[in-house]
Amino acid sequence: MPLTQAGAQTAEKSITKQAIHPRYREWASPSNGKEVSVNPVPFLWPSAGKGTIYKVRFSKDKNFPAKATFTSENISWAMYDNHKKLQPGNWFWQYGVVKEKNVEWSAVFNFKVTGASRAFETPTVKEFLSKCSGSHPRLYVTAGELADFRKRNQNTQDANQVIKRADKQLKAALPKEEPTRPRDTTNLSASEKNVMMTFMYHGFGNKVADPISDLSMAYLLTGDKAYGEKALKQALHLAKMDPKGNATNDDFNSAAVMEGMAAAFDAAYDLMKPAEKQQLLDAIKVRGTKFFRQYANEFETHSMDNHVWQHTLRQFCNTSIAVMKDLPEASQWLAYCYEVWCSRFPILGADDGGWHDGTSYFAVNFETFIYMPFTFSRLTGVDFFNIPYFHNLPKFVIYSYPKNSYSTGFGDNAENKTSPDKAYMGFMDALARELKNPYARWYADKLAEDESEGLSRAKEFTFYRLMTKNPQNVVKAQVPDNLPQGLLFRDAGFALMHNNVADAKKDVMINFTALPFGATGHAHAAHNGFGINVGGKQLYGGSGYYSNFTDAHTLMHYRTRGHNTILADSMAQCIGENGYGWIARFKNTPALTYVLGDATHAYDLMTTDFWIDRMKQFNVEYTKKNGFGNPGVTRFRRHFVFLRPDIVVIYDELRAKKPITWTWLLHSYNQMEKGEKENVIFGGNEVANSRVDLFCPYALNNNLTNEFFSPAINWKQRGGMDASEAYDYKKHWHSELTTQSKTPAMRFLAVIQIDRDKKTTRLMAPKEISKGKWEIGGWNIEAEMDGAKAPFLIVRDNKGNAVEYNLPGNGKIKGSTVIKERNKIAEELIDIIPDAAK
Repeated sequence: MPLTQAGAQTAEKSITKQAIHPRYREWASPSNGKEVSVNPVPFLWPSAGKGTIYKVRFSKDKNFPAKATFTSENISWAMYDNHKKLQPGNWFWQYGVVKEKNVEWSAVFNFKVTGASRAFETPTVKEFLSKCSGSHPRLYVTAGELADFRKRNQNTQDANQVIKRADKQLKAALPKEEPTRPRDTTNLSASEKNVMMTFMYHGFGNKVADPISDLSMAYLLTGDKAYGEKALKQALHLAKMDPKGNATNDDFNSAAVMEGMAAAFDAAYDLMKPAEKQQLLDAIKVRGTKFFRQYANEFETHSMDNHVWQHTLRQFCNTSIAVMKDLPEASQWLAYCYEVWCSRFPILGADDGGWHDGTSYFAVNFETFIYMPFTFSRLTGVDFFNIPYFHNLPKFVIYSYPKNSYSTGFGDNAENKTSPDKAYMGFMDALARELKNPYARWYADKLAEDESEGLSRAKEFTFYRLMTKNPQNVVKAQVPDNLPQGLLFRDAGFALMHNNVADAKKDVMINFTALPFGATGHAHAAHNGFGINVGGKQLYGGSGYYSNFTDAHTLMHYRTRGHNTILADSMAQCIGENGYGWIARFKNTPALTYVLGDATHAYDLMTTDFWIDRMKQFNVEYTKKNGFGNPGVTRFRRHFVFLRPDIVVIYDELRAKKPITWTWLLHSYNQMEKGEKENVIFGGNEVANSRVDLFCPYALNNNLTNEFFSPAINWKQRGGMDASEAYDYKKHWHSELTTQSKTPAMRFLAVIQIDRDKKTTRLMAPKEISKGKWEIGGWNIEAEMDGAKAPFLIVRDNKGNAVEYNLPGNGKIKGSTVIKERNKIAEELIDIIPDAAK
């Protein structure tokens, strides 16, 4: 008999915060006596508004005696990093708002430093600025390094490619301010026209700035003044462009143009006339001042400002380094960039190496994630890559996006990520060199095998390969076949499971998501959702298209109900930081991987002004008919068990404040069919067949369709620079299995079978031994399906491998999940709350 409901919660923990990671910081950190993981610790607090000046003080005495208290100088942003280790013990701190000669101090916060706190000292801001202010050049290479730089890169493939591109620029005309991909804006709404204008000029900044960078680098590589003079000519041309004009007012374009001018300023400094220097500095100052005003007292408190972390922070930082001393404001700009990196990185994850936003929009951060720490390391001598996040990152890349495989299928534009591209190759090559990581080396080398130009195909990292002193063979490649086939990335919210992570053709890849950051940025409201790839192709997963960041299709289908999770009372999960999930339990063994996700907080009202405004802009009504609202869910716990090699068992615990209907969602790029009963679905892909059996105590209606909840329309004509190259949005398949009756509590149990070799056209149903008991493929399954009774789940095979959840007398803790290997307890699991939620 299972435990009573009262006794079933002992091992279960809950999170009461409305948002684990609010859009903007709402509380100071560290606080509440928390033991900090890193020493020194960054001090963070909510912004008091633009233009605010702060001080920070900390002491081991809560009364802050003058002789035993450190007090900072005035700070122009809401963060402070001491950069030097603190002694072990209890510490107290405050931030204060400076008003004339007075300081209004906050409440007192406390934290603990122990011997377990990881030490990571970095130069202070003043020390860092002094190391960045030497003679020109300094951005790509210093004057003292120039001779070795040229010798090291003499006649290399990367150097030759840069020089070849620069040679073309010597004869090129100066660029015109015109769209990179012209589009017809007739019949578009005002909001659509505004979006389309940005889309039409997307990439303009890189188009006109990248040639300047190539010319500047060619000048450094060869010393040929022709390259430096042409770089200056093009930079001076950009300096005349209107910062508010269509071509360069967008943040991406403006930052790229600013960085291009700065690259020429630094590399060809000895070739400039005084008037030319001033012309470039004036143009850089206009753009840089705008960015600093946007960032200070806001960006550092933002949970994840996508564009800044993707590109503009790096470009702002590079610009600041290039014009240090020549432009007085640049010292403050660079100090800000440095403090943001030291205080906030890694974002959208923590130590585990994961990334919240999904595969596609992970890649757009790669350049920042390599070049900023590399530049800091090169200029200071401190290894900024030597943190747990970077050391764990290669595994996340390998497990979330294997070679020759579709990715997790999660996040904006994931549908286009059918196999890792050159950006992943270059990124992992850089990580292999910096971390001496053998798995990253293996991954990069495997991708490079398919490229005729090898690693040089990854042009985003050409400059890195020229600058680094670490050769490609600094570490020997190692196939990741000795690693566990399932890994958890709790901080980011991913559990990733495989049969053969090193060979996609033989692999069954499964991802499970429950995201502490919520459905923000380019992430989706898909908590407790899953995707299954077989042979590198999607079998079941997310559906829909990234037609725009926010339009009717992305808001109503793509970001919300287009994933394999649950609709409650026909409503999807909440878009925003307050709609979040978390992974409570995880265990991997050779026989199985078990995950328990909690998406109780995923259903809520949309409260973030940003998303509410985007809904209004695109005339999407916030109604139940459109799938929005708060259905009053008080419990959504999903137990997910991957039984290797080809069976998945899913057990859902659901409860709401009132009786509602519940819908179990399943999506596929490929055609699905109804089986012999309403609760049976057949699916497949190019290499596998599949059968899904969904059991519940109530009759179900299966709405099986290849129509999106909101039509997918390629109104921006995505797919190429020319509108004629735009690709068609093909239909996907969707199964919505909905209870015919309303109930406040519900249990679903799904069994998914996968035939990887297509040996049979129709897999057989699990054998039902008795009510709530099934047998399938050598595994016995038992579950409590009555929502009024305490839940339990048993999955066992005849070899003694098992998952046993909430059984009486089983293990030491009531409500735990006991994982067994060959009849021995491998681990007893209870909930582990993410550090950020504690």
